[in-house]
Amino acid sequence: MPCWGSWFVRDALGAPDWRWLGLNQCNGALTAIRYSADRMPSVQTFNDMCHLPPQLRWTGFPPDLRL
Repeated sequence: MPCWGSWFVRDALGAPDWRWLGLNQCNGALTAIRYSADRMPSVQTFNDMCHLPPQLRWTGFPPDLRL
């Protein structure tokens, strides 16, 4: 099930409503969206899990393909 962070990214970028379903984001991952008065919102980081210990980071890839 997609997380609400994906919905907020979709909304910030002005994408169609259905597009958030294709953004896979880990629960507990960080996303930063920059809002400026003179620019469109921009995603600074998406699905950042560096703050989590390795055993809690989910990549969707098998262990032998993870960094």
